[in-house]
Amino acid sequence: MSQIKTEDMEVENPTVEMEEDEIVQEIDVYLSQQLAQHLYLFQYPIRTHNFGKNTGPTQARIKPKSQIFELDIPLETNAPTYNREKGEELGLGVNDDPFKTILDEKMGTKQTKTSLMNKQTLSSSFVPAQTNYMVGAFRNGALYMSPVRGAVQFRPSLKYLDKIDEKIKAANKKVIDEENKEVQTEEVRAKAIQVIPL
Repeated sequence: MSQIKTEDMEVENPTVEMEEDEIVQEIDVYLSQQLAQHLYLFQYPIRTHNFGKNTGPTQARIKPKSQIFELDIPLETNAPTYNREKGEELGLGVNDDPFKTILDEKMGTKQTKTSLMNKQTLSSSFVPAQTNYMVGAFRNGALYMSPVRGAVQFRPSLKYLDKIDEKIKAANKKVIDEENKEVQTEEVRAKAIQVIPL
């Protein structure tokens, strides 16, 4: 066994330290399970700044059984760094309007105003518990503590890209179906106009 030399070390008297650090207030602490199933810690690992007055979530969706959350965060479309052309392109995945095809132009369908990508959707992923968190609130001179169910991290969702892809496929199918109808109509006309020589 090794021995510790205390000759050169100053040893403070623990009783003196306790006398200087006096208790200023006693608070009753209550543990509540009432909100335990509804409290989550939200983390934003790729967000570099806090939410401001106009940059906080505008909409939220939750699937309680799956513990999946989605938040819509507004984008500053008037900012000098916002790429308007790309915003219009990606805006097609934000709304439910179908893609306009060349057939729509032939039929005289009016082009609706293009949507801008004006929001970013953040989707959550559950973080395995590394420790236990609690939330506390002071009320009437007492501290009420409740455990946090878990932590979730929010990252950008790219569902709008899937939506754009679905719209392109639907528009292509519409064009192909219309072309097939025209081919079938031409065949019927060709059969009806056959001339029999005399």
